[in-house]
Amino acid sequence: MKDHSAKNAVKEFIREATEDTHHHNSAHFRSKAATALIKENLAFINSAAAYQKFCTRNLRHEHVVPCEVIYQLLLKEDLHTEQSIQNILTEFCCRATITRGEDEELNKAGYQFKMPHGFEILGDAFYRDPFSRYKVIGLYENLEPLVGTSWYSKDVTVVDTTTLW
Repeated sequence: MKDHSAKNAVKEFIREATEDTHHHNSAHFRSKAATALIKENLAFINSAAAYQKFCTRNLRHEHVVPCEVIYQLLLKEDLHTEQSIQNILTEFCCRATITRGEDEELNKAGYQFKMPHGFEILGDAFYRDPFSRYKVIGLYENLEPLVGTSWYSKDVTVVDTTTLW
């Protein structure tokens, strides 16, 4: 049995390694519903501070693979080298901005802190698929990958999802 006394510190490390202080700046994807909500409210979003306030009230910036799952993946590593930790963070630490309603769908389906059955089963369709919980609830098809450092923009560059993850 591994010592879990550092669990909170490791999960904080995961967050610090994958986010900045303004979560929307470190997201890789945004749902189409979140995009629509932002566009509907552009008249009220006239500064970065107003955007941050809007996001706090209306959107969720979340890890596509919950930090708890990433923590468990790190625990299962036999050899904890800088490279092995970096590999896990690179493979599983993408972030998305979704609406509160979409976040509630994930939670109602039981995926707030876990991935679907099959995520850790070699040969399963969901094996190590970072988007498997989004796929189960039908949210994956509504994600748009984003390019850039800031979400406060009326024009967002979208790229082909087949090139990412």
